[in-house]
Amino acid sequence: MNGSIVCPYCASLVVLTPDSTCPACSQPVVLPLGHDGRDDDELADLPPSEPVVTLPSEVAELARAEAAFSEQRDQALADLEEGRAVDPRVLDVVTRDILPRCRRAAAELARAPDGGSLPERMRDFLNQYHLARQQAWLAFERAIRDNDRRQALHHERLLAYSRYLLSQSQLPGIRPASAEKHVVGFYAALLSLTPRTWVVPTLAYLNLGIFALMVFAGGQLFQVPGDLAVRWGANFGPRTLGGEWWRVVTCIFLHFGVIHVAFNMWVLWQLGKLVERLVGNVGFLVLYLASGVFASMASLAWNPSVVSAGASGAVFGVCGALLGFLTLRRDTIPMHVLKSLRGSLVAFVAYNVVFGLAIPAIDMAAHLGGLVGGFACGLV
Repeated sequence: MNGSIVCPYCASLVVLTPDSTCPACSQPVVLPLGHDGRDDDELADLPPSEPVVTLPSEVAELARAEAAFSEQRDQALADLEEGRAVDPRVLDVVTRDILPRCRRAAAELARAPDGGSLPERMRDFLNQYHLARQQAWLAFERAIRDNDRRQALHHERLLAYSRYLLSQSQLPGIRPASAEKHVVGFYAALLSLTPRTWVVPTLAYLNLGIFALMVFAGGQLFQVPGDLAVRWGANFGPRTLGGEWWRVVTCIFLHFGVIHVAFNMWVLWQLGKLVERLVGNVGFLVLYLASGVFASMASLAWNPSVVSAGASGAVFGVCGALLGFLTLRRDTIPMHVLKSLRGSLVAFVAYNVVFGLAIPAIDMAAHLGGLVGGFACGLV
């Protein structure tokens, strides 16, 4: 059977010959060094024919270079996703430094300069990885420089494929590629579902702007007086229950201090963008407002004499929606993505629990109400 490889330019399957050309895009596909005619599935299914003996220094260098490569690539994708121009230095450091390090380490391993300590199967995958990574990165770099998000995502999948080839070499210290391919596919699906996350930034800037206006109107930076908050629309039982029901919405955009607003907006920014991509722009706006209103109603029911304001209930609702989403579709979001959010989520919950227990004026009922309301929305 003739061997085959995925074309680095268009992802079509190409039968390998010494002068292979992709039938879909007519680009030349070079035969990887040491390729013995077996296709990738056959190679992936074969157990190692001999014990895996590697060169520790080259393996460590390849692992370090791969980690640096992934960090720079993630930064480039994040900039592109947010609509920012990618810093050309990010691309240059990969092209001029990190990628050559990957290439040298892989080539040295494949050559087995100590007399053939690497089995043929491992050398074969290393050579395929070397070729695929080099060509896919060049195409990825062009797409990034052209600000072409669609092509960048396409070539990012090819980069994930090249890492799959690397993982098949069974080198110790190299993270299995299946998790990375899941992450890549997840983000690609999110970008297709919701190309731009404009609701979260709009809400964050709106909250910060309103707080700045409250400070200029007589509030203190670290402590806005309760009477000023009530005048601006805070939730206060006698007023709200007396007919001013609009306060259950306006209170969501008011805060009692700079730490209060900064912490809420930080967590909203960290967590909200993922949830906005999952539920869509309009869906996220509805979720945010509904959770905030639910929090306001819970506050009125628990202690109507408290002056209540802040986005905490709405942000708890965003957390609850993510929990509800995971309850029904827990395999949808890669664990790597959830781990990246764990720090901000734990800090947010700890901050509100600790201060809620220490300061009686903190409206814990609103937090719980927002969490429950958001969880219910996440189940829909």
